[in-house]
Amino acid sequence: LKTSIDANYRQIKQEVLSLVDSEIARIKADPKLQGLMKG
Repeated sequence: LKTSIDANYRQIKQEVLSLVDSEIARIKADPKLQGLMKG
């Protein structure tokens, strides 16, 4: 059971990181949303 939980945790973590990367790229590419980014 613990290995299953660990595997699920790693998969979710990877999916979240991927989602964050794609959303940051989308925001940077949209002039209307660029104001949301610091720096």
